[in-house]
Amino acid sequence: MQVLEWFIGISPPSRSSWRMWFGHVKMWGYTEDETWVFIDVNSLCADILVVHRHDDVERLLTDWNLRSGEVYCFQPGQHIKVPIFPPMNCAVFCAHVLGLRAWTPAGLRRTLRRHGAVEVKHGR
Repeated sequence: MQVLEWFIGISPPSRSSWRMWFGHVKMWGYTEDETWVFIDVNSLCADILVVHRHDDVERLLTDWNLRSGEVYCFQPGQHIKVPIFPPMNCAVFCAHVLGLRAWTPAGLRRTLRRHGAVEVKHGR
């Protein structure tokens, strides 16, 4: 299911932590069945919340709006696709979402195995 509208919250830069020197960005959006997804990618991990319950959605919307200095609404469409900038790639992104580090698909495979992931399909 596709997200119908994304909301992008931008917090201003802060000298309180090196992680905030340039500010911070979070995004959240909803699907046609009113499922909400909240994404906060930071230097330590990526928090991805999929929320259905009304009270939880209201609480997160209030919190994330209050913590953002600016909020933009963006409707995905037929925009030009832009590749991820190096050194970010699919393996780096997926590893970060999982709270791991990897540079290549082979490296991610090794890291997953080292952390106890179980292979559920083998082959092409």
